[in-house]
Amino acid sequence: MATAGAAINFLDAALATHISGRLEANRQDLSDRTEARLQQLEESGRLDETVLQDPQFHAVVFQATLAAAQEGESEKIDLYAAILAGAASRERPAQLNVRALLATMSFLSADELRLARQFYENFNQLGRAIRDGAPPPAWGPDTGLYLAHLESADLIVARVVDGPRRFQGPEGNYFVTDTFQRLMKLIEQTDGRHANEAVSS
Repeated sequence: MATAGAAINFLDAALATHISGRLEANRQDLSDRTEARLQQLEESGRLDETVLQDPQFHAVVFQATLAAAQEGESEKIDLYAAILAGAASRERPAQLNVRALLATMSFLSADELRLARQFYENFNQLGRAIRDGAPPPAWGPDTGLYLAHLESADLIVARVVDGPRRFQGPEGNYFVTDTFQRLMKLIEQTDGRHANEAVSS
């Protein structure tokens, strides 16, 4: 029993060391990625420095740090960095609840977010998307689960009401939501799109 106890204590210590190392690594990764994106905003004259001094923004940074600490994939950490930096952009979507957005994104896996972005890009390429929506994607045997999670996160919906008219696609078709549009606009603040547009113009 003494040997077993010593083994458990060693395992606990090793696990604690691993967790501590991962937390610090993720925190530093989030900090580096956010700083790089904020630098983009500053260089293009779109950084709202007043946001960086706002206690509410500090609370958002703390929330993102806690969320990043739980992640095992850098893709999710990069998303948190994009949300943080985007929130400090002068061109950020108006009245955006960044804290609610972060909380929702933290419950989606990196795979689900990857599929969501793929759906978003495909949806916007459809010529008649507003009227017809997009057919259910083929994401394998767990497609229904993924769609349910994305609907729960308010990224996609089977029906959308927009403007003076009501649009509803065929049964089973999906639309991207206003929340998803605003999320992508936030991410696009520092993903290189603005720089590309400046070059092309």
